[in-house]
Amino acid sequence: MKWRYSQSTFPDGVNKDYPVLCSDTGGLFAYVPDDDVMPKAYIISEQFGMRLVVDEYTLYKQRGDVHGNPWYASDVTNAIIYWTPTYGWVLHTAQRMFPGYIPVEYEEQQYLHGVPTDKIWKGDVFYACEVLPNPTIDDDSVVFVGRGTNKNSEQVPNKNVYCIFPRYEKSGDAPLNPIGEYTGVDVFGEKSIGVPRWTCSGGGFDTLFGDVYFDGYDPLERYRFVSYDAGGNPTFDSVMDITYDGGKWYIGERQWWVLGWWEGPKPSITEPTVYVWHPPNQYNPPEVPLPNITLTFSDYIIGDMREVTYLMDNGVYRQPQQTSIVPVEEQ
Repeated sequence: MKWRYSQSTFPDGVNKDYPVLCSDTGGLFAYVPDDDVMPKAYIISEQFGMRLVVDEYTLYKQRGDVHGNPWYASDVTNAIIYWTPTYGWVLHTAQRMFPGYIPVEYEEQQYLHGVPTDKIWKGDVFYACEVLPNPTIDDDSVVFVGRGTNKNSEQVPNKNVYCIFPRYEKSGDAPLNPIGEYTGVDVFGEKSIGVPRWTCSGGGFDTLFGDVYFDGYDPLERYRFVSYDAGGNPTFDSVMDITYDGGKWYIGERQWWVLGWWEGPKPSITEPTVYVWHPPNQYNPPEVPLPNITLTFSDYIIGDMREVTYLMDNGVYRQPQQTSIVPVEEQ
């Protein structure tokens, strides 16, 4: 999965001080929530903010705000939740009200033959609550109590509202750096942004490998490691692929590399991974065997954010810097 920085305008609830990243597949976003409840750290999710559930129907966060707060609406029912300065958070279920509408609620004196009797509540049919459920608390829910004409009958049940916020939270000691590992919350698995790098020892290579590529075809995965010299320049003769084939991971070419190859598990980011050397000819091994290779996780880099483009496409979006043609010097 590749990620790119987005230039789009995103709804409230996204901290504008930190860039938003979009995935090329899966419809995922990485961003820092602008919320007093959520921790100030990067998360990955399909939507900006939590979802609310009422009567088994899901209400999604909508664009814009109402009275300075987010608002939520269902795609299949009339249910809508928004904040008001009079009642706090308001829930309508019977009729879709305009977000921001202040419901009407008042008491009316009833008379029987001119004699005052009971008072009844009149106005709109709605529910209200002071707070919304907290997405950082597992299975948190709140109760919206009946207001308006709903207050006249004990037969009208209150509404339980709870939140779901499937997301991946940034792991590690750099919560405001989008690059790295993410742990699932209310969703199974893990995610990562960027590509990992490992320090290689043994096998005659004692250097830091980088530029890791994924070809994206399952079950085949390919890691390409490029080592660097003392000056920080890639060395062509030490480019190796780690490939998956037949249930094993291989470093080097099993068929064509005269030095042999190394076998081991998939490179790990939690513990060192050892690859055992195999000679090219098991019946006539070299006199001096090569040592095993150990890969130790180093860090993440934004290596998978490169996009394929064409030279002519670049010219469409770039402002010309000069109008004269400059001849190209012969090499």
